Amino acid sequence: MVIHGLEDEEIGVDHGIQLSNAANARWEGVQHWWVKDRGHNDVTENNMVEYIHKLSGFLEYCRRAKREGVQPRTMDREGGEEDTEVAESRSSGSGGTASIAPGDVEIH
Repeated sequence: MVIHGLEDEEIGVDHGIQLSNAANARWEGVQHWWVKDRGHNDVTENNMVEYIHKLSGFLEYCRRAKREGVQPRTMDREGGEEDTEVAESRSSGSGGTASIAPGDVEIH
């Protein structure tokens, strides 16, 4: 799970986006939360209920993944290709989390 304040001046949101994309290339179910009007250390300010809800959901996903034996996605030798089924589900929008670019940040 990647949580990043959109107003972070210490570590730009682009860094969080890159981290989310890199994690998503390797693991199914990567979650992110881009927090509007928040910086580096204040994402929970006025957002504690939502933070706890998102964190609880992520921890439940981790428990379920462990129980079900979720493994990293298969990568090619260069570390850049997902298996065909994952790539197809991404392009069809039927599953997974698509890669995002800085201009595509979802604000919640």
